[in-house]
Amino acid sequence: MVDCFKIMLMILLNAVFIEERWIHSQVARNSVKIGIVMLAAWVIPLIGIMLAVTGLVTGIASIPSSRRDLVRAGIFLNSLGLGLSLLNLTVSIYFLLYGDIDLNLLLEQLY
Repeated sequence: MVDCFKIMLMILLNAVFIEERWIHSQVARNSVKIGIVMLAAWVIPLIGIMLAVTGLVTGIASIPSSRRDLVRAGIFLNSLGLGLSLLNLTVSIYFLLYGDIDLNLLLEQLY
């Protein structure tokens, strides 16, 4: 009777471990997908920064995955997107404060 419970417990723990690895693999794929979207989203800094942080969190959360290549790719793409978004935000603020860009003129053209 005890052996039967041990076997059932081992099967249950093995199923949980396999499912956990599968979930980490899916999270790694999602991190790469977010990173690919980041290749276009860094142009709008606020959206880019939010996507990059989300992608980095999912990439770091999926480090225990068996798909290490996806984890590395997701973290790299999202780090690159975060850097580009921050650079774009910094350059935009600099030009608004010290450059020839007139904020009032921009707002008038929008309305």
